[in-house]
Amino acid sequence: MALFFYIMHKEMLLVIDVQNYFVRKNSKAYISNSEKMVKNMNNIIKIFQDNKRLIVFLKFVPSKNTNNFKKW
Repeated sequence: MALFFYIMHKEMLLVIDVQNYFVRKNSKAYISNSEKMVKNMNNIIKIFQDNKRLIVFLKFVPSKNTNNFKKW
């Protein structure tokens, strides 16, 4: 869920569309061990913040007319 990019020799952390839906234990799409993944991701984010490195968060926001998740 997190990727490292190097742009012109600069470090950047790219966090792509982390959704609670996959982390909640009562969710139909729950991913086992996701709590550990989120903890590790938060540790990496903190390292980047402490070192004043660029962090980019991308978030999927469905349009009002879409029902992509109704079948889940």
